[in-house]
Amino acid sequence: MTDTTQLTALETFLQAHPSVKYIPPSSAEYPMARKVWNGSRRDNPLAIVQPQSPSDVASLIRFARSQSLPFTLRSGGHNLEGRALVDGALLIDLRALNAVTVAADRKSAIVQGGILQGELANRLWAEGLATPTGTIPSILGAAAINPDGEIIAADEALLQGIRGAGGLFGVIVDLTIKIYPLTTLLAGAILYDSTDITKTFIDFNAAYRALLDSDPLPPQLTIQQIAFNSPSAGRLLAAIFVWSSPDTTAGHAWAAKIAALAPTLANTVAETTIPSLLASTGALVPSTAYGAPSTHSIRSITPAVAETIGQYLATMPSDPGTMLSIH
Repeated sequence: MTDTTQLTALETFLQAHPSVKYIPPSSAEYPMARKVWNGSRRDNPLAIVQPQSPSDVASLIRFARSQSLPFTLRSGGHNLEGRALVDGALLIDLRALNAVTVAADRKSAIVQGGILQGELANRLWAEGLATPTGTIPSILGAAAINPDGEIIAADEALLQGIRGAGGLFGVIVDLTIKIYPLTTLLAGAILYDSTDITKTFIDFNAAYRALLDSDPLPPQLTIQQIAFNSPSAGRLLAAIFVWSSPDTTAGHAWAAKIAALAPTLANTVAETTIPSLLASTGALVPSTAYGAPSTHSIRSITPAVAETIGQYLATMPSDPGTMLSIH
């Protein structure tokens, strides 16, 4: 089937579904609508459709299957490989599905599948609430669209996959997640002297392991190591510090412990909000990057691992889109 025939069939279908926004390649909106974070992805979708409801998504999937039309899905477009784009495939853009409904008991919320974590954080924080984001096990339920275009409630097996098993199990149109009261956050970046970033990385991780052996991190604390290319100070090793507890005295004490693990250039840990934290972290990442990511899972950063990573940090490309992140 030619592109022209596929577009004609799609346009005929959309006449019966006027709520679905349609962006063909001829539209002035098409270049921006197809833009994803990984600028290396040059694929051009057959067309872009933006459903406004879960039933719209289900109808589009049934149509695509009936026409043997390849399709892809987009939420934020931040997949590191840019896989939302495939040449000649229909792009179903979920970004209009961004509602957040907090339960009356304020212990859970239903979140639609097109929302970004920054927007979710803004809405929850405005109500004195928060939730972890990323690959997390605290998803309570989900509504998904299966390959037959049916909206289903996820069973426990499907929930297990959604919680982090990887792979594509359906189109998630909403999640029911745990939420928590939180009005105080202590967070920021601790920047280390990285004149010799290999030595700094090795020394930091040796001291970090020793700290964990003597004083394990409390559950309120998250530490994320990053090495990134600063526009003003060059390549830096930093620890992103997040303390999710109203006991800021204990949080500051832990910030001091983490800052003492290596010679420090700056310590920006202070009382803040989750929206502000996400905005400041996002400022370290360019709006578009080129290339591909590589990931590896390890149980711990042993001295040998630290030495190997440290050596490669010294020769890491200087492009601002290049960084190392340790979760």
